[in-house]
Amino acid sequence: MKTIDTELKNAWTRQLRKDWHLANYAYFKDKMYFPIIKVFDTNHLLGQWDGEKQTLSISSILIKESPWEYVREVLYHEMVHQYMEEVLGHSYEKPHGELFRELCNEREIDPRASGDIRSWVEKKRRDLKVDSGNCKIIDKVHKLFSLAQSSNQYEAELAMRKAHELLLKHNLSSLEVET
Repeated sequence: MKTIDTELKNAWTRQLRKDWHLANYAYFKDKMYFPIIKVFDTNHLLGQWDGEKQTLSISSILIKESPWEYVREVLYHEMVHQYMEEVLGHSYEKPHGELFRELCNEREIDPRASGDIRSWVEKKRRDLKVDSGNCKIIDKVHKLFSLAQSSNQYEAELAMRKAHELLLKHNLSSLEVET
């Protein structure tokens, strides 16, 4: 069981790294240094930026229980904290103050991506009025795509095959899954 947990965390971390690079380019004009990205076990925080250790952490519970787009939203939120500290030099400002909210709003990032995981996810779902059936399927496909990045060829092929089966079964396109 530990091996599966470790492999899952490694797959999630690889996907978070890819998403970080894309967001750094798209939202922050490649101005930030690549941090250590970790998946950590907590049900108290969605994510965390630690400037002293240059570490960006995302909750494993958030990843397990939420659509990947929510995980990305938290990643982007933490990246705004990183940007404020690294690029703007505002490490001592109030964490979710006016400048933080401005930066989030300019980039269309949720400045509220903090607090209790389950209540934040529920608020997010209500805000988006997402169909929970499709949401669960799309989330499964996202997780399978992450597993498809595995260095274990058998695991990667199986995950990709399962993802495509779900897409066909529920008549979804890869584009719908990405959006």
